[in-house]
Amino acid sequence: MTEPYVPDRGILPEGETDPNLIYIAVGQAIHDWEVLEMALARLYLIMSGIDETPANFAAYGFENGRFVDRIAAIERAAAVYFVRHSNQEVEGVFCELIQTTKA
Repeated sequence: MTEPYVPDRGILPEGETDPNLIYIAVGQAIHDWEVLEMALARLYLIMSGIDETPANFAAYGFENGRFVDRIAAIERAAAVYFVRHSNQEVEGVFCELIQTTKA
């Protein structure tokens, strides 16, 4: 007869036993994601020269339903923006930000 699998508790730490701490951590992660999404939406609108209105934020999200689509839209807007507002230092910071966001 095969013995039941017993995980090696020495590899990973014991899980959190207080569900409130888990709920708080998950809530914080969701909040941080929403803050990032809003900052990226603002970046898109600013680089596109579009007013920051609720309708324009909604249109950005509607037209770019997936995260990868929203990042691609920001990259396209940045390509035009940096031709018009040439600044290698800021463009480098932007590229670093986008690479970090994609990771």
